[in-house]
Amino acid sequence: IPTTGGCFYDVYKFPELEYWYSFARNGRGENEILHSMNLHINNGKIYIDDFTEALKKIHVYNIGDTIPCKIVPLPTGTYYSTFTVDNYENIWILPIRNSKYRLQQLDSKGNITKETMPLPEITDTMYNDMSGGVWQSLLSFSHNKNVLILATEFGEQLDIYSEDKEETITSIGPLGPPEIGKPINGAFLSFSKLGFNQIHTTSKYIYAAFKGATHADILSKKAWQRDTNEYQKI
Repeated sequence: IPTTGGCFYDVYKFPELEYWYSFARNGRGENEILHSMNLHINNGKIYIDDFTEALKKIHVYNIGDTIPCKIVPLPTGTYYSTFTVDNYENIWILPIRNSKYRLQQLDSKGNITKETMPLPEITDTMYNDMSGGVWQSLLSFSHNKNVLILATEFGEQLDIYSEDKEETITSIGPLGPPEIGKPINGAFLSFSKLGFNQIHTTSKYIYAAFKGATHADILSKKAWQRDTNEYQKI
């Protein structure tokens, strides 16, 4: 949500918590954006996503500047959910559609330089490009260990990818990996279990919030959606 000054982000000095400046102005003009969901700080730079329609660009700012020093376009034809930045200023992206891999590395120009963690194929080829949505994950990076952590939003799977060793350690909880459900009205896939919803990595530990609700749990509770100024039970 834009701040009162019309920007998405306010910057405060620490520890005084004094207001310093704002950046990422809301709008359709040059260097403006309509929506932003993720922010990362690395090596004196601030990276934010431009989520105006879908995640298509990443704006890079030097700390203290209100105009981006660089705008990184993302590969066309693929939908992305989130990103992070490693120690070498490579951008790591999680595709959720039209990709055969869960994790992609991009250079400073937005070119794919590495793909890892192949996605399981869906037997129905009509929905195979949606496999990434089933495996949609939260993404975190440990600068001390130089590893990326993926936590699935469905099921209960945690993956730790080492950039140095190019190896993945996988931990699967009692709910198991994400399950592919049946297409509903030919539009999307259903999921039986909700998994992780927050993740944070320190130099020693991975902290995660976990839902663990099954599809039956969700259906047994009240869910509401806004429709023509009225709330309807779904």
